[in-house]
Amino acid sequence: MIRNPILPGFNPDPSVVRVGADFYLATSTFEWYPGVQIHHSRDLRHWRLVARPLDRAALLDLRGNPGGVLESAVDVADSFLDEGLIVRAEGRAAGARFEMRASGRDLLGNAPIVVLVDRGSASGSEIVAGALRDHRRATLMGERTFGKGSVQTVIPLTGGQALKLTTSRYFTPSGASIHERGLDPDVRLDLPPSATIAMHGAPATDPAVGAALQYLSDRALGAQVALAGEH
Repeated sequence: MIRNPILPGFNPDPSVVRVGADFYLATSTFEWYPGVQIHHSRDLRHWRLVARPLDRAALLDLRGNPGGVLESAVDVADSFLDEGLIVRAEGRAAGARFEMRASGRDLLGNAPIVVLVDRGSASGSEIVAGALRDHRRATLMGERTFGKGSVQTVIPLTGGQALKLTTSRYFTPSGASIHERGLDPDVRLDLPPSATIAMHGAPATDPAVGAALQYLSDRALGAQVALAGEH
C-alpha cells in the first residue's frame, strides 16, 4: 500500500452500474480516488433519496482489486460508515503508527451491503472489506483475500539503488491483522478467475453477482417479514 496525497480535481467517470433494484459498484484499483466517483454519482444520490429502506441494497465488487492509495481506500470505506475506526497501522517509529477514522457520512443510510472479494483482493481492498465487516455494515462473500497489510517505505541509496522497508502493518477495527492472513469471507463462493469477471464480465450475467443479489433480496424479505410481525 502506498500513501500519497490525493490529486485535487481528478474525477474519472463513475463506475456505477445498475443491476435490477440494486446497485453494483466495481473498482479495479484505488490509485485514482474511487471515493470521488461514489460521492459524485448522480444515480447513487438519487437512489438514496427516493428508495424505501427495505428496497435499498448495494454490492461492492473488490475482486481482483490489488489496492493502491491508502487515502482512497479509506475514503471508500468512509462513504458507508457513520463513525468509528477504519484502519490502524502499527510500527516501531512514531510516524509509522496512526489511525484513520470515519467522518460520519454514510451515503447509503445504513442500507445493507455485500462486498465481493477473492484471492486477488489485497491491501486497500482488504482495508475496505475489513472495516465494513467489523462495523457490521457489510457481508463479505467470495474467497479468502490475498493478505497484504503492510506499509512500505523506499529509501534511496547511492548508485541508483534503493532499499524497501516494511515500516507498518495494518489492522482492522477489531484488531485483526491483515498481513499474510487475509480475510475469510462470511459466505464462501466458488468464483471464476478475477480477471474474467471483475474486469471484463457483465454484472447481470456474473454468477457471483447473482448470488450476492439473491442474498440481499433474501435479507430484505426477512426484514419485511419481521416488520410485519410487529404489527
